[in-house]
Amino acid sequence: MEGKEEDVRLGANKFSERQPIGTAAQGSEDKDYKEPPPAPLFEPGELKSWSFYRAGIAEFMATFLFLYVTILTVMGVNNSPSKCATVGIQGIAWSFGGMIFALVYCTAGISGGHINPAVTFGLFLARKLSLTRAVFYIVMQCLGAICGAGVVKGFQQGLYMSSGGGANAVNAGYTKGDGLGAEIVGTFVLVYTVFSATDAKRNARDSHVPILAPLPIGFAVFLVHLATIPITGTGINPARSLGAAIIYNREHTWSDHWIFWVGPFIGAALAAVYHQVVIRAIPFKRKYSLIDYSYDELHRARFMEEEGRVFDQLHLRSGGVNDKMKYDERYTKHIRQTGLLPFITLVSRWTPKMNPCLITALIDRWRPETHSFHFHCGEMTVTLQDISMILALPIKGEPICFSTDTEGWRATMEGLIGKEPGVPKMSAGATYSWIAQNFGQCPDGYDEDSEVVQQYARAHCWYVISRVLFSDATGDRASFMWLQLFAGWKHGLSWGTAALAYLYRQLDEACRRGTDPKDRSKSKEANIGGPMILLSVWCWEHLPVGRPAPLGYDRWDDHGDPERMATWAWHWDKVEGFFGISKTQYLQYVNELDVMLPEHVTWEPYGTAGNIGRNITFALNPKCLDESHLWRLRGPLICYYAVEWHLPHRVMTQFGLYQETPPKFKDTSFHLHGIDKIKKKGIKNWSKEHKVHIKRFLHKIDKIEQRRLRCTPPPAPRPFNTAAFNRYLMWFRGVARTQLNPPAFQSEDILLEPNPGFDEMANLEYNKLIRTGRCAQLAPIVRFAQTELSKHVIEAGEALKYPPGEESYHALKAFAERSKSWARGVGALLGCRFTGDVVSTASSPSSSAPHGSLEDSGVGDSEEEESGDSEEEEDEGHTHDDTNTSQIPDAPEPSQQQRYNFKARKQRKYSKEDIFTPDAYQNKKATKDLVIEAEDSEEEPIRRRRRVGVAKKSEAGKAKKGKGKN
Repeated sequence: MEGKEEDVRLGANKFSERQPIGTAAQGSEDKDYKEPPPAPLFEPGELKSWSFYRAGIAEFMATFLFLYVTILTVMGVNNSPSKCATVGIQGIAWSFGGMIFALVYCTAGISGGHINPAVTFGLFLARKLSLTRAVFYIVMQCLGAICGAGVVKGFQQGLYMSSGGGANAVNAGYTKGDGLGAEIVGTFVLVYTVFSATDAKRNARDSHVPILAPLPIGFAVFLVHLATIPITGTGINPARSLGAAIIYNREHTWSDHWIFWVGPFIGAALAAVYHQVVIRAIPFKRKYSLIDYSYDELHRARFMEEEGRVFDQLHLRSGGVNDKMKYDERYTKHIRQTGLLPFITLVSRWTPKMNPCLITALIDRWRPETHSFHFHCGEMTVTLQDISMILALPIKGEPICFSTDTEGWRATMEGLIGKEPGVPKMSAGATYSWIAQNFGQCPDGYDEDSEVVQQYARAHCWYVISRVLFSDATGDRASFMWLQLFAGWKHGLSWGTAALAYLYRQLDEACRRGTDPKDRSKSKEANIGGPMILLSVWCWEHLPVGRPAPLGYDRWDDHGDPERMATWAWHWDKVEGFFGISKTQYLQYVNELDVMLPEHVTWEPYGTAGNIGRNITFALNPKCLDESHLWRLRGPLICYYAVEWHLPHRVMTQFGLYQETPPKFKDTSFHLHGIDKIKKKGIKNWSKEHKVHIKRFLHKIDKIEQRRLRCTPPPAPRPFNTAAFNRYLMWFRGVARTQLNPPAFQSEDILLEPNPGFDEMANLEYNKLIRTGRCAQLAPIVRFAQTELSKHVIEAGEALKYPPGEESYHALKAFAERSKSWARGVGALLGCRFTGDVVSTASSPSSSAPHGSLEDSGVGDSEEEESGDSEEEEDEGHTHDDTNTSQIPDAPEPSQQQRYNFKARKQRKYSKEDIFTPDAYQNKKATKDLVIEAEDSEEEPIRRRRRVGVAKKSEAGKAKKGKGKN
């Protein structure tokens, strides 16, 4: 298992579709269409991984065996006195095709089973493996081919030389152009077959696609050999041609050898372009590589960003426990057995008021591909840590995945709670109003062990979990499948993982509701169920957007029972209400989430490692911390039909740990997301349907528990690292949709003339939207500024790349002129108005000007400065003051003339560590001279000496100044 994990981390099998060939490409448990992110150009970590070198060895051995067997077959045919006594051309073709079939089958799970530089080159062009791996594979393939041919010659040297050594050359009667064309077409057939046989989309949607990918690949090799052996002897594999040519080493072989490199590489490139561009159209539909088009086609975020659509807020189908369902102390004994006592105690006393506008804005950013919210500050999600801290639900236990067969449900319900609704043609379950009316208050005169009290306790639990945790789209019915969980007071169930799985599933579906362009009326009917109490408190704890002001909390009566103490959610007992127009509030939240930065987020609201749960003023329920060792469990979460993956490694910053870039990819499965009790009505026994996932979940839990019992802690995770988080953030913003408001303006909207006219500005699209009543938002302006500033930084870097000299001067001057026009145009879009060209404020030369000042430099004496005042001189009543640096009419007038001498100053070098960190703001308060120390930086001692030197110099200056005063 360790080797497999290493393969997934850095090898050819890093992504589900990046298992290019063979059974490894088909071995996924869930055959669904998933377009993986492209492989990076360079992956330095590969060079430190044993799986990388193991894959190269596999390619070497496969090519070695391929050459050995096929050359011996060719020798047998060429040296036979009678063609009837040999296998002939058909046999040679079968030998090549059969060996490819066998070797690809054997090596696919290790290296991908390329065995051909042309195949490797084609897959590299399709971004399915890195350049590092591609070059290494090609080298190992060539070495394997040379060794294979050399071993054949070493065993039978005379026969080898007399039979041509299996070397490729253009046969008599054909031109070099014929040979080149045959190689191009033959390799195209092979590489295109490779792409098609391992296509994840076809594998998911077309059941007739063969499962065994090596078979069509080997068959393609066989057919190409039948067609091209008479022309060139069939190369289509540069390594095979190179190995035979080097060992045979004859002039006529080398004269044609270029054909067997150029032809296959052209054919492979054409196949890669044809499959990726024409067949899959990937460049045309993958704007963000982390986003799956299958989900994005109807995703709310796509319509908001690309079409500017504004949706209605979602209706929340999750409720609270009202006064009609009274908690009775006689229930406590029975509820304790289920592990739900902390949760039911919490919600029976308190349920926060939900904010539908805020929750809708969050749902817009949920991505089913990663089970996380995509913000501009990175990924965030609800984890098992939040399940424990907010709801205190048990994580360890048997997954809630039982039969949903409703045959005889009325009799079963009557046996469990004493009665059934009695409504004919009713689906299995009951309305909340019926439950509250019949079981709202337990009658007196019965002890806690009586059947009546147990029936009322079951009804109470059924009502609470159905309404608060597992509410569905109807919003007014409790399903029978939740009641049957309390038959016999089952204990040891994993309620926490079931609640989180159900929340994930509700988010997966809600982010695509109400978006059908053919029926926009559905937007007003869209809703979401599930544990909204969990999502609301999670949002208030982590995000500054929509967070109500806490007004304290009342005294909590735990009846002397630790399991009935308050959870972390009690921190929000009393909060301010939510006011405002729903549509306006919703748009405001979308706007604020667009510009939310990492510094704005509370990444670890429950406390840092070792201090979790200690920064509150009331006693915390011990159940909140009991299962902290399971919080970072990475595996399936199961709730009847719903199987959702818990991927905490994507949000390690929420745990104060090192964030890997990119996080290990895990397919959350489009196929699994399509399974529910409505679409799969024929499935009743869900434990059988999901037995593989149940087994995996129990294995994960058991492994963690066994390690804990043996007192062998797992390897200590790396702590949060600023540079690593910055790398992650830069990567994430390039592959995900992190902002939903489109930029307010485009680059072509920047008007470069000195004074853009009012009509020109008023006719810009964004300004039209403002005039027609759309709320003026900050996020579109910020996004426009971010885009333009990034372009400007790149342009500045181009101007600065020249060495000092005349060429550098002209480049920088041209950049400065463009920058002036660009800044003026951007300023105009953002509301600034200039009276003319910005001019230099340098005073007349002075003999006392210090060395390096602007007066001495001569830079300000340009022709542009002389001609730039003409517009201002035409304005009557305007007196140009060369000491007034402001070009904005509303700027305050200076009280006296000012003279500035600009001295050349050495620019400070910033390291990668000097960028933001979630804790940087607090650290700045602690020290004014904060220098963020780079991890393992060689410059740190120098920087420390500089800081000490500056301090000493400052103290010396103060002492000298004081002495002068005396």
